Amino acid sequence: MSNLHELTLAQAAQAIRTRRASAEELLDAVIARANATQKATNAFIRSDEATARVQARALHTDAARGHFRGALHGVP
Repeated sequence: MSNLHELTLAQAAQAIRTRRASAEELLDAVIARANATQKATNAFIRSDEATARVQARALHTDAARGHFRGALHGVP
């Protein structure tokens, strides 16, 4: 799936539930987009990518087991 950063929240959640994308793939796309636009937008003061990756991995594992924590499970 390309252009994951362009998905709406509902589309991203659906992509995770249907396994068309993982929480980790979505996170990677969002981080890449944020980094690409940060200089122009100055949108972030601080970013904790390491913690976000650990959480995305855990959410992906849960989703693979069929356990979803809510409607936006895995959406960064």
